[in-house]
Amino acid sequence: TTDNSAIPLEILTDIIEKLRKHHLLLDEEFLQFRRRKIEEFHKRLTREMTLAAAGYPEDKVNLAQLLENYLAAPPPEDFEPEEIGEGEVRGLLAPHIDFTRGGECYGRGYREWIKRLPPPEAGPLLIGVIGVAHWGANAPIVLTAKDFMTPFGLFHYDRPAIEMLHALLGPTLF
Repeated sequence: TTDNSAIPLEILTDIIEKLRKHHLLLDEEFLQFRRRKIEEFHKRLTREMTLAAAGYPEDKVNLAQLLENYLAAPPPEDFEPEEIGEGEVRGLLAPHIDFTRGGECYGRGYREWIKRLPPPEAGPLLIGVIGVAHWGANAPIVLTAKDFMTPFGLFHYDRPAIEMLHALLGPTLF
Protein backbone atom coordinates (compact mmCIF):
# COMPACT_ATOMS: atom_id res chain seq x y z
CA THR A 1 0.00 0.00 0.00
CA THR A 2 1.08 3.61 -0.36
CA ASP A 3 0.97 4.47 3.35
CA ASN A 4 3.45 1.75 4.47
CA SER A 5 0.71 -0.21 6.21
CA ALA A 6 0.65 -3.99 6.08
CA ILE A 7 -1.02 -5.77 3.21
CA PRO A 8 -4.18 -7.43 4.49
CA LEU A 9 -3.87 -11.17 5.01
CA GLU A 10 -6.79 -11.96 2.71
CA ILE A 11 -5.07 -10.15 -0.19
CA LEU A 12 -1.80 -12.02 0.42
CA THR A 13 -3.70 -15.30 0.66
CA ASP A 14 -5.48 -14.54 -2.62
CA ILE A 15 -2.17 -13.73 -4.37
CA ILE A 16 -0.59 -16.94 -3.09
CA GLU A 17 -3.56 -19.03 -4.24
CA LYS A 18 -3.46 -17.45 -7.71
CA LEU A 19 0.27 -18.12 -7.98
CA ARG A 20 -0.27 -21.71 -6.84
CA LYS A 21 -3.20 -22.21 -9.26
CA HIS A 22 -1.01 -21.19 -12.21
CA HIS A 23 2.02 -23.17 -11.00
CA LEU A 24 4.06 -20.05 -10.32
CA LEU A 25 4.81 -20.78 -6.69
CA LEU A 26 7.72 -23.04 -5.82
CA ASP A 27 5.93 -25.53 -3.61
CA GLU A 28 5.18 -29.27 -3.62
CA GLU A 29 2.21 -28.78 -5.97
CA PHE A 30 4.47 -27.03 -8.49
CA LEU A 31 7.14 -29.76 -8.21
CA GLN A 32 4.51 -32.46 -8.85
CA PHE A 33 3.16 -30.50 -11.83
CA ARG A 34 6.69 -30.12 -13.21
CA ARG A 35 7.43 -33.85 -12.77
CA ARG A 36 4.20 -34.74 -14.62
CA LYS A 37 5.07 -32.39 -17.50
CA ILE A 38 8.58 -33.84 -17.77
CA GLU A 39 7.22 -37.41 -17.73
CA GLU A 40 4.66 -36.54 -20.41
CA PHE A 41 7.39 -34.98 -22.55
CA HIS A 42 9.65 -38.03 -22.20
CA LYS A 43 6.81 -40.38 -23.21
CA ARG A 44 6.09 -38.53 -26.46
CA LEU A 45 8.01 -39.59 -29.57
CA THR A 46 7.49 -36.22 -31.24
CA ARG A 47 8.29 -32.69 -30.20
CA GLU A 48 5.10 -30.83 -30.94
CA MET A 49 4.79 -27.30 -32.30
CA THR A 50 4.30 -25.58 -28.96
CA LEU A 51 4.65 -22.06 -30.38
CA ALA A 52 2.58 -22.55 -33.53
CA ALA A 53 0.19 -19.66 -34.11
CA ALA A 54 1.85 -17.67 -31.30
CA GLY A 55 5.43 -17.55 -32.61
CA TYR A 56 4.91 -18.42 -36.27
CA PRO A 57 2.06 -19.40 -38.63
CA GLU A 58 0.87 -22.95 -38.02
CA ASP A 59 -0.02 -23.64 -41.64
CA LYS A 60 2.67 -24.28 -44.24
CA VAL A 61 1.39 -21.81 -46.85
CA ASN A 62 1.54 -18.79 -44.54
CA LEU A 63 4.78 -19.95 -42.93
CA ALA A 64 6.39 -20.45 -46.36
CA GLN A 65 5.39 -16.90 -47.34
CA LEU A 66 6.79 -15.51 -44.10
CA LEU A 67 10.08 -17.37 -44.57
CA GLU A 68 10.32 -16.17 -48.19
CA ASN A 69 9.90 -12.61 -46.95
CA TYR A 70 12.73 -13.13 -44.46
CA LEU A 71 14.96 -14.62 -47.17
CA ALA A 72 14.33 -11.53 -49.31
CA ALA A 73 15.25 -9.12 -46.49
CA PRO A 74 17.56 -6.29 -47.58
CA PRO A 75 20.95 -5.77 -45.91
CA PRO A 76 20.83 -3.86 -42.63
CA GLU A 77 21.27 -0.09 -42.82
CA ASP A 78 23.26 0.32 -39.60
CA PHE A 79 26.30 -1.81 -40.57
CA GLU A 80 27.90 -3.47 -43.56
CA PRO A 81 27.84 -7.27 -43.29
CA GLU A 82 31.13 -9.02 -43.92
CA GLU A 83 31.36 -10.55 -47.38
CA ILE A 84 31.37 -14.33 -47.43
CA GLY A 85 33.80 -15.86 -49.87
CA GLU A 86 32.92 -18.55 -52.36
CA GLY A 87 32.90 -22.19 -51.38
CA GLU A 88 31.11 -24.56 -49.12
CA VAL A 89 29.61 -23.38 -45.87
CA ARG A 90 29.85 -26.12 -43.26
CA GLY A 91 27.39 -24.60 -40.83
CA LEU A 92 25.30 -21.65 -39.81
CA LEU A 93 24.88 -20.34 -36.30
CA ALA A 94 21.78 -18.16 -36.32
CA PRO A 95 20.62 -15.95 -33.46
CA HIS A 96 18.16 -17.24 -30.91
CA ILE A 97 15.29 -14.80 -30.87
CA ASP A 98 11.70 -14.80 -32.02
CA PHE A 99 10.86 -14.33 -35.69
CA THR A 100 9.25 -10.93 -35.14
CA ARG A 101 12.52 -9.39 -33.97
CA GLY A 102 15.08 -11.63 -35.69
CA GLY A 103 13.38 -12.89 -38.83
CA GLU A 104 15.24 -10.62 -41.25
CA CYS A 105 18.56 -11.52 -39.64
CA TYR A 106 17.71 -15.22 -39.93
CA GLY A 107 16.71 -14.67 -43.54
CA ARG A 108 19.98 -13.02 -44.53
CA GLY A 109 22.01 -15.80 -42.88
CA TYR A 110 19.98 -18.62 -44.38
CA ARG A 111 19.97 -16.93 -47.79
CA GLU A 112 23.80 -17.12 -47.85
CA TRP A 113 23.73 -20.70 -46.60
CA ILE A 114 21.17 -21.81 -49.21
CA LYS A 115 23.39 -20.46 -52.02
CA ARG A 116 26.12 -22.86 -50.92
CA LEU A 117 24.14 -26.01 -50.17
CA PRO A 118 25.33 -29.18 -51.87
CA PRO A 119 23.04 -30.50 -54.60
CA PRO A 120 20.12 -32.68 -53.41
CA GLU A 121 21.72 -35.78 -54.95
CA ALA A 122 24.55 -35.42 -52.40
CA GLY A 123 22.15 -36.77 -49.78
CA PRO A 124 20.36 -35.40 -46.76
CA LEU A 125 21.82 -32.67 -44.60
CA LEU A 126 22.57 -33.10 -40.93
CA ILE A 127 21.10 -30.12 -39.13
CA GLY A 128 21.87 -29.50 -35.49
CA VAL A 129 19.65 -27.13 -33.57
CA ILE A 130 21.41 -25.27 -30.79
CA GLY A 131 18.99 -23.73 -28.37
CA VAL A 132 18.90 -21.95 -25.06
CA ALA A 133 17.67 -23.73 -21.95
CA HIS A 134 15.16 -21.15 -20.77
CA TRP A 135 13.96 -23.50 -18.05
CA GLY A 136 17.39 -24.65 -16.98
CA ALA A 137 18.90 -28.09 -17.24
CA ASN A 138 20.88 -30.49 -15.12
CA ALA A 139 23.62 -30.83 -17.73
CA PRO A 140 25.48 -28.35 -19.96
CA ILE A 141 24.34 -30.25 -23.07
CA VAL A 142 20.83 -31.60 -23.56
CA LEU A 143 19.85 -33.77 -26.53
CA THR A 144 16.47 -34.93 -27.67
CA ALA A 145 15.67 -38.17 -29.42
CA LYS A 146 12.39 -36.83 -30.75
CA ASP A 147 11.21 -36.10 -34.22
CA PHE A 148 10.06 -32.49 -34.68
CA MET A 149 6.56 -31.72 -35.92
CA THR A 150 6.55 -28.64 -38.14
CA PRO A 151 3.99 -26.97 -40.41
CA PHE A 152 5.88 -28.65 -43.28
CA GLY A 153 5.53 -32.11 -41.77
CA LEU A 154 7.58 -34.31 -39.50
CA PHE A 155 11.35 -33.83 -39.43
CA HIS A 156 13.14 -36.94 -38.29
CA TYR A 157 16.15 -36.77 -36.04
CA ASP A 158 19.37 -38.50 -37.07
CA ARG A 159 19.07 -41.72 -35.11
CA PRO A 160 22.64 -42.97 -35.72
CA ALA A 161 24.11 -39.60 -34.69
CA ILE A 162 22.04 -39.48 -31.49
CA GLU A 163 22.88 -43.13 -30.69
CA MET A 164 26.59 -42.37 -31.14
CA LEU A 165 26.38 -39.32 -28.84
CA HIS A 166 24.39 -41.35 -26.33
CA ALA A 167 27.06 -44.06 -26.31
CA LEU A 168 29.87 -41.51 -25.95
CA LEU A 169 28.30 -39.09 -23.48
CA GLY A 170 25.79 -41.19 -21.56
CA PRO A 171 22.06 -41.10 -20.82
CA THR A 172 22.04 -37.93 -18.70
CA LEU A 173 21.88 -35.81 -21.86
CA PHE A 174 18.25 -36.73 -22.53
